[in-house]
Amino acid sequence: MLSNKASLVTKLLNALVPALVWLLAGLYFLAFSFGIRVPLTLDKFDPGPTFLPRLLGGGLLLGGFAQTLHNLLASPEYRTDAAKRGSAIITAAVFGFILLLPVLGFHLSAAIFSISSMLLMKVGWLRTILSTTIILFVIHFIFIEVFMIALPLFPF
Repeated sequence: MLSNKASLVTKLLNALVPALVWLLAGLYFLAFSFGIRVPLTLDKFDPGPTFLPRLLGGGLLLGGFAQTLHNLLASPEYRTDAAKRGSAIITAAVFGFILLLPVLGFHLSAAIFSISSMLLMKVGWLRTILSTTIILFVIHFIFIEVFMIALPLFPF
């Protein structure tokens, strides 16, 4: 009986650990979004500054729960070390992007993140360059030109 409980706990931990980063990040964004009180504009249709952190936190939590459920239901043969390594590399790339953002600015750090993550997913060079260019152009247009929100710039 004790071995069955230990086996269940081990299986749950093995399923939970790969998703723990996303679950903790989701909890962080969701929990601290309730402390934001200053509205962006005085427009009655403005969802306020808490909308995006809550949306991001909810999405990260849902993704973490979905990954945990997938890991619980997947057979042990399906979960390989290569998949765990790929997840760890993508997670490191996301955190690298966040850390490089204030140092290199948005455009350069987003380009590095986009190119490296697409190459990790084995996307061809032409699609990688085209997708990165389009993504950066769209984000630049929406945030800087339309909403006039300053993105972090290259400090030099």
